[in-house]
Amino acid sequence: MGHNEPHTHNDEKDTMTEQERKRLRNRLSQQAFRRRQQERIRELSNRVNTDQKPEDERVAALQQENRQLRAQLVEVQTRLSRLMANLQGLNDTVSKTLNDTASGASKPHGGSSEIEEIRVHRSGTADALALRPMDMTSFDTTLFDFDPHLGHEPAAGQLDDTGALPELINAAGISPLYNQIPNIWSFEYQTGVEPYQAAMAATQESSLVLRKNWTLSNSPFSDHIQLLQRLLKSKLAASGFSPEGQPSMQGIYQPVLMVLSMFNSMTRPDVMAWYAKTRFFHIIELTAWQLYPSAATFDKLHQRYRPTEAQMKHPHPRVIDWIPFPSIRDRLIQLHAANPHIDQIFCDAVTGYVVETTMSDLVRGAPDVTVYIRVTDLITAMSTTTDEDADATTTTAVTLPAPDVTALFSSPAYARAAFKQLNMDKGASYYKIDPAFYAKYPELFDHANDLTATGVPLRPRSQKVLTYPRPLDASTVETYRSFIDFSLDASQTISSFLDDYSEGAHPALLKAIIATNTTQETGYGGDTCCEVARGHIRRHLGRADVGIFFVPSGTSANAISIAACLRPHEAVIAASSGHIVTRETGAVEASGHKIINVPPLDGGKLTPASIQRAVDDNWHFPHMAKPRLVYISNATEIGTVYTKAELAAIKQICEANGLLLFLDGARIGTALASPANDMTLRDILDLTDIFWIGGTKNGALLGEAVVVKDARLASEFEFYVKQHGSLLAKSRVMGAQFAELFREELYFDLARQANLCAARLSAGIAAAGFGVYAVTQTNQVFAVLPVGLIAALQERFVFYVWEKRGDGEAVVRLLTTWATEVGEVERFVGVVQGWGKA
Repeated sequence: MGHNEPHTHNDEKDTMTEQERKRLRNRLSQQAFRRRQQERIRELSNRVNTDQKPEDERVAALQQENRQLRAQLVEVQTRLSRLMANLQGLNDTVSKTLNDTASGASKPHGGSSEIEEIRVHRSGTADALALRPMDMTSFDTTLFDFDPHLGHEPAAGQLDDTGALPELINAAGISPLYNQIPNIWSFEYQTGVEPYQAAMAATQESSLVLRKNWTLSNSPFSDHIQLLQRLLKSKLAASGFSPEGQPSMQGIYQPVLMVLSMFNSMTRPDVMAWYAKTRFFHIIELTAWQLYPSAATFDKLHQRYRPTEAQMKHPHPRVIDWIPFPSIRDRLIQLHAANPHIDQIFCDAVTGYVVETTMSDLVRGAPDVTVYIRVTDLITAMSTTTDEDADATTTTAVTLPAPDVTALFSSPAYARAAFKQLNMDKGASYYKIDPAFYAKYPELFDHANDLTATGVPLRPRSQKVLTYPRPLDASTVETYRSFIDFSLDASQTISSFLDDYSEGAHPALLKAIIATNTTQETGYGGDTCCEVARGHIRRHLGRADVGIFFVPSGTSANAISIAACLRPHEAVIAASSGHIVTRETGAVEASGHKIINVPPLDGGKLTPASIQRAVDDNWHFPHMAKPRLVYISNATEIGTVYTKAELAAIKQICEANGLLLFLDGARIGTALASPANDMTLRDILDLTDIFWIGGTKNGALLGEAVVVKDARLASEFEFYVKQHGSLLAKSRVMGAQFAELFREELYFDLARQANLCAARLSAGIAAAGFGVYAVTQTNQVFAVLPVGLIAALQERFVFYVWEKRGDGEAVVRLLTTWATEVGEVERFVGVVQGWGKA
């Protein structure tokens, strides 16, 4: 028991000491808390005072504060340098004592010369450090030019390498040998272009050894992209796709869209909302260009996505190309090509896309200060989790400004309104980069551009960062391959040669429509788009005094033009195969005008003789309708083309009989682009009284342009358009398309593509030994085929059986369009030629 008493006292003493420690920690915590509170109060006070000062005073105060902070940093650096020098002096003193002792002990062994050389170099190192303690890259590397024998096997009694190397450490704890490799700590040396090339060469070799048909790199994102591009290109080639036969390359964009949608849906489902809401189609155009580089695919690239010299010159992760800021792309290639976190950098960049605006435009009662807001923040706020919420957001309309900043990120309706107002769904042209991105990656900042957002950030409490895909594995590769095979095979199972109005609009025309979507315009044809389109068409016509009127369809163009030209008792002379006779439900007759049918001659055409005969047969006035107008179409209903001489002869017989000449131009584009044609639009204008230019069958979503040469008729023509219900309030939809079609030569380029496919189709059928009903001059092929072959073709293709003939044959009509792919033509011809061989 006596032995236990001292132990008990010691425990009490220890317990008291622990209590004192707790008290000390509490006091320190309270002091730290009070300091933070004081600092917070001081900061808030400074903000209040600063906000009440003029802008120039605030700037001057900040500049003064920066100068004071810089002076303090310089002072700290100076003191640290002195401290390092003192420490180095103490180190040298100790080292000298140790070396003297070692020197005395080793003299009998003859090792003094090597130690002396090391000491000389060590002293030089210390001097260099004392002169420039903070400038690590300014060391003179000749100071460390050691004699070669230090690397040899040491003789008996000499210092070995393990004894020498510890002394070659400077005061900062870094071996001076590091500087013998220039820029070893720079991004270029560690993760730049050369390390990327070396790493990719090594991983490609390992993939061959492991018998993998894909390569794993530092960027799983890029691995997915490259694999998908390779699989898609291989499948397209196997399907007969040839870029040489696709001047517009239009057929490549749909497969690319399909594959990219599948990729994001599988690997990054959270990103699909981003793509869907931003309508970020630039990546589709970029991928198409990477697959098939050509003038056509390059022209479709958004300006911000066009490759820089660094992109073309240096291999790099493909994901870098998806960033719409060229300076960031170049710096990523130079500094981070081999960075294992390159996918994260990309996602941080995309998450950092912002749009600038004025705060008062978004928030009610806010000041007129510049702010910026992230695209992803509004998309996250727009997303809903239930069907009820989704229905509410689509039916509840709100207008900006919002009541407060919180509403922008908590209300889907306000988020959607801000998203639209800031044009976040218009693509990369409106985007800038969040300065916070450069705070995380300062080496990517470029002073030479103005793409960094300025102003005050508007942010929710939490921000979402987009994700990147996991590394490739065998299962994912097989899924990609199966999806591409199935999708492309399915899309190519049924091809249509049925008509030339079933296609959508050419992408350039859709862009033209979208470009006008955010502006208000005058209605009923008085808008800017229609005026621009009229100017372009008049330039092609060579005359500025003609009337041009846009109507929505071919039937309305025919019915309105004929009604405007004729009085109630007057009649139209037309070929019995003409469109107004067989395909317009009596629209002309419904307006009270008789059609005098004339059997077509010479490839579906009217001739001066057949017109004169119709005039001679309809002379018994006033008991018969009086012929007043001749209707023809170019190209004809069977695809043949009028020559200039033929049209001039028809015009001459019309003038001799007091007849107007009206030309249906539904396929005037393919007619003028035909190798058999010898006319221009200017010639058509000179040799007719009224005609129209078809857009619906040549790249437009809808619309035809009626050209009226007579000034009196042109002055009243829009009244007829209105009476027939064809004067659209939003005529700019048609005007925008025609302005794009005739801005240069797009209208004729599209027609030439259709004609080229028809020519290949006709030649392939003829090579198989089958005949044609009419010579192929435009985009219509009339082939005479066996009934059995027709049935086999109908399993894979859609087309008209024009008329049945005896001996088990029938005439089929095959129509090609501006969007017809050569691969479709080759598949059709392949079936025909296979049947012929069988």
